[in-house]
Amino acid sequence: MKIINIVIAVAILVGACMLGSANIGGIGSLWDGISLVIVVIPPYLLVAASKNSYTFYKDKSSLLLFGDLAFGFGLIGVVLGLIFTLAGMTLEPAAGVDPMALGANIAISLITLLYGFLIKYFLVIPWAHSIKDN
Repeated sequence: MKIINIVIAVAILVGACMLGSANIGGIGSLWDGISLVIVVIPPYLLVAASKNSYTFYKDKSSLLLFGDLAFGFGLIGVVLGLIFTLAGMTLEPAAGVDPMALGANIAISLITLLYGFLIKYFLVIPWAHSIKDN
């Protein structure tokens, strides 16, 4: 039952994204590998270092820490993306480059926040609450 509820929740989220983005490039607009790396890898390594184990996923408090760090790194990614976007506004656009790319750059920076939310609230919290307390 738990798995079915998770699958339905993810299907609703993906379906809403597909409907909402049909006119602007589709659901592929929500994919950015660098943003995903920023949100997943540093929190994983920090929690692994704090627990001195790469298999910390069996501990509820470690999972919750990972979720908090993923969300925090999502915020860091937004700030870095906005800094890079605003810094790029001071430069003249190269020949053939659309000067309206500002919106796309801001969208990419916000994807890190979306990934942080999804990891924390769709992955980590349900997983952590399924672990029995000792």
